[in-house]
Amino acid sequence: MGEEADVRSRASRVQQLTMQKNLVGAVIASLENPPVNSTSDHIKQSNAQTVFAALQACSKADVATVVQALTPDLEDVLMKYLYRGLAVPQNNASLLEWHGHLVAKAGNGCIVRALTDRKLV
Repeated sequence: MGEEADVRSRASRVQQLTMQKNLVGAVIASLENPPVNSTSDHIKQSNAQTVFAALQACSKADVATVVQALTPDLEDVLMKYLYRGLAVPQNNASLLEWHGHLVAKAGNGCIVRALTDRKLV
């Protein structure tokens, strides 16, 4: 139950930051410490929804600013979530926008690391 509480707490924090228009903080908070060691698909899906909510709160004009604020580790985590989101055939236009900005900053290595890492989000 600790993992579920962490995911709920993260979702609440991200929602607060989004309502305060702190979009950089919301995206960073959603990406920090993802439940990669969890065996529960429910927990991973709940956390993914939190990440996607933070990403969707950003306008196209905000995407570049948010991506520039990410650390290399968070870039890799974001890329994993982008590919998870792209696996579902809906809302892909905004995810592709994020993908383009992220690849422009982090390079193709970010894609390779996201696709080859065994720790899934």
